Amino acid sequence: MCNVVPAPPPTLEARRGLDVKVDKSSTRLQMLEPFKAWSGQDITDCAILIKVKGKCTTDHISMAGPWLKYRGHLDNISNNLLIGAINIENNKPNAVVNILNQEEGPVPATAR
Repeated sequence: MCNVVPAPPPTLEARRGLDVKVDKSSTRLQMLEPFKAWSGQDITDCAILIKVKGKCTTDHISMAGPWLKYRGHLDNISNNLLIGAINIENNKPNAVVNILNQEEGPVPATAR
């Protein structure tokens, strides 16, 4: 298996003809659908998933290490969302209450 990625073509015109292909079964890479344009309106009166207690570094938000291999797969990298952050409500990492059913669960699963 070749781990060398060739440089993209030097001109925008040449790059327009490129077709990026990602295996749908890949756990490391995922093609994203474009997000809808922002409406210009901020979200108000929304539920808060977690209020973090104390220090909250990038490693608390999204740990590196074994998770780093998923950085190109939004769905899989989301499985480590805030798992190292301490919830101010219960002093536990990776534990929040689902406002829909009042059950405690892991942050990523509850967010989904």
